[in-house]
Amino acid sequence: CFFRSALRVWLKPFLLDAVEAYLGLEVVRDAPAPRRSVDAAALRRLERAAAATREAIHEVAPLAPTADIRRAVRDLSRAAATRRGIAAGEERGERRALRAGEACAVGSHPHGVVPFDAALATLRWPCGKAVVCTDAFTHVIPWMRDLGQWLGAREVTREAIGLSLRSGASVVLVPGGQAELFATSSSTKQVRVYRGHRGFVRVALQHRARLVPAFSFGEWELMDNVSMEGLQRWTRSWLGFPVPFWPYGRWGLPLPRRPPRGVRVVVGRPVDLPVDGAVDEAAVEACHRAYFEALCDLFERHKERAGYGDHELVCFDSALGAVTK
Repeated sequence: CFFRSALRVWLKPFLLDAVEAYLGLEVVRDAPAPRRSVDAAALRRLERAAAATREAIHEVAPLAPTADIRRAVRDLSRAAATRRGIAAGEERGERRALRAGEACAVGSHPHGVVPFDAALATLRWPCGKAVVCTDAFTHVIPWMRDLGQWLGAREVTREAIGLSLRSGASVVLVPGGQAELFATSSSTKQVRVYRGHRGFVRVALQHRARLVPAFSFGEWELMDNVSMEGLQRWTRSWLGFPVPFWPYGRWGLPLPRRPPRGVRVVVGRPVDLPVDGAVDEAAVEACHRAYFEALCDLFERHKERAGYGDHELVCFDSALGAVTK
């Protein structure tokens, strides 16, 4: 890990800076929402939650100083600090805004053929440290595996996500997955986003991590994939990934094109989570709905500035619909 970090620092002026300049990559943070009136009921719930968290710390701290107890105290302390910050924001009449150094669960859209921008954006993350978690099959293909892991990518498992969040790093996930891979086309004015997955919302609720949408303008123009719909649908259902898989861009090679307007990654505003800590299906559905409403709002507010004012965002719920688009 130390060797990889040192190598990345050494190669940054020669490789990473050149790649970012070639793509025209820019990572920005969305402006905080405008002030609003204080929700007195929400403020009281937050104060009760913070008080309960502090009481739990006092109960747990005197126990035997094992690694599990120390981890529990650290997690509870972080939760108490988060709730105090949220309560302070509510008292000021502000919507929640991203805070520097805060660990969040971030959904990156769209997936594209190969989510280059999700990985590269973590190197320019505007709110502290971030890691990207990608599908298992990207850790099997040699060149893709080597590039992703060199950039710090991890396989998208509950263990890897939990470990990253507990270490204080934000986790960048790509919820669209292979469904959006099929739906990606550089020649259309429609940007298709798959909203059938809910696991990333459930993970955020379980870890009490703030859920943040991010949109990468220009990702869909980087590469395309060869189209053999029947065979790709069959191999995906049996093998877990589509065959043939040949991402092509510049000169028909697996090299990303240079988008004419560059790539602009906009990190959005956090989605409100239930303050009672619920992780049931009703809470997951409510947060899932609020998340995609926030994502659509983010796209509409920023598409003109990013140079894609003539594009529209289309959400779909069936993975099969992506193959037969």
